Amino acid sequence: MIFFISYPKSGRTWCRYILYEYAKRSKTIRKNLIFSHITFGNSPEAEDQGKKWLEKGTTRILLKRNDLDVLVSLYHDQIKRVPGVAEKYKTIDEFVLDKAKHLDEFTRQSRQLKYKYEICYELMLRNPYTAFWPAMKIVFGDVDIEKYREAIEFCDFNNMYKLEREGKINLRGRGLIYKTRKGKLGSYKEELQQETIELLRNRHNK
Repeated sequence: MIFFISYPKSGRTWCRYILYEYAKRSKTIRKNLIFSHITFGNSPEAEDQGKKWLEKGTTRILLKRNDLDVLVSLYHDQIKRVPGVAEKYKTIDEFVLDKAKHLDEFTRQSRQLKYKYEICYELMLRNPYTAFWPAMKIVFGDVDIEKYREAIEFCDFNNMYKLEREGKINLRGRGLIYKTRKGKLGSYKEELQQETIELLRNRHNK
C-alpha cells in the first residue's frame, strides 16, 4: 500500500491526475494507492478510519508546500465550499491566523512518520517532470518515459487551468467551483497584511 499524505491545498489533486493520465496512456493498472489528509481534511475520509497510514509495510510519500501559500489557498477554497466560513471570518488574515494552528498540528503529526519521498509543490511548478519522477518510480517501478512525458505535458498547470474552465475536465468532482486557481509561488505576499505574514513566520519561535 502506498499513501500520498498531504495537508489540503498541497497538490494532491495534481499528483493524482498525473498518475491517472500516465496509467491511462500506458495502460498500466496500479492498485493500493491512497491519498489522505490523515483526518485533517474538511470531512473524514474512508481511508482515514483506523489510521491505515500507520500500518507496518506502508510506503508513504509526503506532499509539501509553503505554509503561507497553503493557508491562502485553503481560504479561497473553503470560503466557497464550506458553510459558515464566510460568516465566521471577516478577512483572509483572520482565517489564516486561526487555521495556522490546524496546519501546525498536521505538520507535527505528519513529521512523526517516515517517507520514501517528499514532493515539493514549488519544485512541481518549476519542473514537474523532474520533481514527480521519484514518485513515479515508487508507484510504477518501470516507467514508460514517453508516456510519462505526455502525462506531465497534459497536466501542466496552465493546461489544467484552461481545460477546467472549458469544461473538458472536472477536477473538483462536484459543483461548479474550480480546483485550479493561481498556481503562483508566493501568492500570500499579495493577499496578506505584512503584520500577518510576520506573525505566521514567527509563530514557531514563541
